[in-house]
Amino acid sequence: MAFNPDLILISAGFDGHKKDDINFGYLSLVEEDFEWVTDELIKVANSCCEGRVVSVLEGGYAIKGAHVSAFARSAQAHVRALLNGSRFARPYDQRYCEWESKLERDFLEKAKERQERKNKETLMQLYHGGGIDTGGAANDVPLPLASPSSIDVATAPMLGTPQLPVGTIAPDSAAPAAETPATGGGAVPASAASAVSAASAASA
Repeated sequence: MAFNPDLILISAGFDGHKKDDINFGYLSLVEEDFEWVTDELIKVANSCCEGRVVSVLEGGYAIKGAHVSAFARSAQAHVRALLNGSRFARPYDQRYCEWESKLERDFLEKAKERQERKNKETLMQLYHGGGIDTGGAANDVPLPLASPSSIDVATAPMLGTPQLPVGTIAPDSAAPAAETPATGGGAVPASAASAVSAASAASA
């Protein structure tokens, strides 16, 4: 608005769509996002340059599905916003933008709190359940978990195996004793092999 242009040129690229592989997942825009930003640009144009806007197609590669592809739906949303903007000629309102930004920040903060609470509940259920089922044999001991208070629930996964903090040693996860081959075939624990060696030395 401070620049006060005589004409607004839009480079209409849609490769930021969440289904477009070219952005490698760094962007997750959907059709409604392209429609929203177009609508805001039209409001700026209506306020400073009598609605003069030129839009040129720039990119978008998620074309699988032809006229129902992510690219086609995004272009449709963009054109729909252009048409609606020319019909209603709504001006740009800074106060509305500030209100909308605050609404979105509050929504994201509440979503984050809900996710953290759900993560914590999941970890507590796993912890009080005695550990994690590793899918091993029936006589295997479940992997014990660290106390939920020592796990960062903000970064812990909602589902799947929670990770122990760095440096934490599970109380019952000591490695099994090494085995020493016996002369008569099979294997005996290292502790038994040591006892046999000690008895042989004493008799000699």
